[in-house]
Amino acid sequence: RDDLTKYCDVHQRVGRKHLCTQDPCPFLVDHHGAALLKHSDATSGDAAPCKLVPNMHLVVARHVKPKTKESGKCYALTVHPEGLAITTFVTHTWGGIFHELVDVLSKAFDPEEAVWICSFA
Repeated sequence: RDDLTKYCDVHQRVGRKHLCTQDPCPFLVDHHGAALLKHSDATSGDAAPCKLVPNMHLVVARHVKPKTKESGKCYALTVHPEGLAITTFVTHTWGGIFHELVDVLSKAFDPEEAVWICSFA
């Protein structure tokens, strides 16, 4: 939660890229594969910067894709190579605040229960 919030505090979204608002960027070596746009590279033809929110898009860009790139496996099988028996299918909005989804799931399910979430499957 804190990592996503702190990252969003110092970045804006320009199209599909992240624009660092501080120089030097405190995440200089920790962008985890997210596409970056430096202020010096921004042009008047780029979309207007907007607030970057800690949603599923950001989780996948910064955490899921980098952790699965080498193996080519989904995140779930990267963490649990033997797989888990799924009892519940969870649907979510990609634009919603990620920690709110985590909070709801934490209240609704036992920590040991395996649920299927498309972003991680």
